Amino acid sequence: MERTLAESKHFRITHEYEQAFVINKTDGMRRAVCRFYGDPHTALIDRDERFAVICGCGILVYDLAGGRAYSFGFEKGSEIWTETVTQNDDGSIEVTDESRNAFRIKICGDKAEIHHKT
Repeated sequence: MERTLAESKHFRITHEYEQAFVINKTDGMRRAVCRFYGDPHTALIDRDERFAVICGCGILVYDLAGGRAYSFGFEKGSEIWTETVTQNDDGSIEVTDESRNAFRIKICGDKAEIHHKT
């Protein structure tokens, strides 16, 4: 069964089991964007609808206009088991993991960078 993780005016983020999808509500296009280990459990569409962040075991940042994807914490031995995702006032994304470690993701042009927040 398909479950909605986040929704904005023009986009919806869903998952069906371990597969995450981005749906463009304007034209109905449904794009499979990432397969997670376990179901993704939370997502965020940034307030300007430039990108989506989908979290579970790992973090996927998906460029809604260009279709580029950036992944963090999916590698065996370096997994990030996420708990929450929020957007800060400066546009950066903050993700916390199950141990309450915080990570800040900055999206700059055509790249995304993740930093462990101290």
